Amino acid sequence: MIIVRARTFLRPILSPIGPNTIPPIGHTSRRCSACGFVTPGSRETQAKFACKNPDCGFVDNADTNAARNIDHAAGPAVSGLLSPRQ
Repeated sequence: MIIVRARTFLRPILSPIGPNTIPPIGHTSRRCSACGFVTPGSRETQAKFACKNPDCGFVDNADTNAARNIDHAAGPAVSGLLSPRQ
């Protein structure tokens, strides 16, 4: 339900950039934005993300980590690094 709402909200905003610019948003709260490791146990609480990859150990706010994952998936056109007029 939330994914449908997000896509519905973003579609008119992203339409000048292109029809396929809505990023995949699965596993964003379980994927480490530093190393890419995915595991259900990484989101320790509603607010805390801690990567379980023994080589990483990244810790951050869970929502901030998820937002970084969405930004990485979206690429430069959506993250503001590339304007639609370029």
